[in-house]
Amino acid sequence: MCTFKDEQTVQVCDVAIGRVRERLQEVFGDTIHYTTVHGQGTLVQAPSTVDSARFQSAAREAIAQAQNNVFTPHPTQEKRAKGDE
Repeated sequence: MCTFKDEQTVQVCDVAIGRVRERLQEVFGDTIHYTTVHGQGTLVQAPSTVDSARFQSAAREAIAQAQNNVFTPHPTQEKRAKGDE
């Protein structure tokens, strides 16, 4: 589960961290800080110079995309489930 701690900080689960890193890098470059928290995912922090609304929007978008990828089966998995190998 991903949880926003405040306007500039979000705790990101392991499932979503790759997509979140990718998206935030696209938007903010190297300004975002990442801290691995054992057993709790990654703490993602934007400095005060980063627009908090943009940060939250980009992070939420990436989290949603990552979650959709987890729950959307790959086309080959759908074929196997139907027996269409």
